[in-house]
Amino acid sequence: MKNLKAMILGTAVLTASMLSSAAISTWNGSVDGNWDTAGNWDNGVPTSTDQAIISNGDTVTKTGDLNILNNVGTDDDGLQLTNGTLNVSGSLTSTTGYGTNSNPVSNIGVSDGSTTGSLVIGETFNLGNKSDSFSRTFTYNIFTGSSLSADAFQGKAKSYSASTTGAGGWYLNVSGGSASFNSFDFTDVTNLSRSITGQITIGTTGTATGGTVNMGEVSTDWDDFSNQYVLFNDNLGSLTFGKTNYANITDVQTLIDNDYIRKDAGITNGFNIADNGSSWTVTVIPEPSTFAMMFVAGMGMLVACRRRR
Repeated sequence: MKNLKAMILGTAVLTASMLSSAAISTWNGSVDGNWDTAGNWDNGVPTSTDQAIISNGDTVTKTGDLNILNNVGTDDDGLQLTNGTLNVSGSLTSTTGYGTNSNPVSNIGVSDGSTTGSLVIGETFNLGNKSDSFSRTFTYNIFTGSSLSADAFQGKAKSYSASTTGAGGWYLNVSGGSASFNSFDFTDVTNLSRSITGQITIGTTGTATGGTVNMGEVSTDWDDFSNQYVLFNDNLGSLTFGKTNYANITDVQTLIDNDYIRKDAGITNGFNIADNGSSWTVTVIPEPSTFAMMFVAGMGMLVACRRRR
């Protein structure tokens, strides 16, 4: 009993310590463009559990790896790249941490597109849940005009024991922006009895924004879990991925038929599959009203060109 009390007390002290050490640090770039220069931040270089805000339009460079984690039980930690560019030469890891009861959200750009962000990762983007105690998710939103690119994407989830009901994961919401990877692995977990989340959404329900996603070479575990899928929220977006593990058009159709590529219930049109040679591009067949808008826009451009002559 004494050991149990000591363990509980130790956990409480550790949690309180982590909560008190969390901070918000905003980039001002007053010295140079280096992430690791303390004078460039109003509260010092962000630690892995702090919230980092870049909102002044600067280009920031991080040499080596960058960890943007969440170990403190709040949803507002992580990266807020609302206006500017962040170049990470190594890997970027955004995961929930030990004992974290939170679902952190990072934003690239802002929802109305008035300012934009660009996140460029030279190596691997690791995203998801590594909490030992909770089934949590880590979300990145990429808004209109903003972009995220990395050499590789690695989804992260906690491989729990058989008595645990979930393992969390990640969300990548592309609402008018773009996400591009040379390779894409949905999850690092192979325990098929657990509930793994790994979801890409393209576009915005109700307000059509579209968005483009290029996953490059996709791993074969796409269809291992029912909660791993790509969701089209409007009919303006596009999804492109390589043929390495999905060589035939029937492979793509199978992903669609089994809801690993799906669309919002309000979208009645089907999918179009385009063969690019070494890759596939999936789009929603536009509604007639969309064709009409495209025709009107095209006619307007034609009239403008004739007037210039």
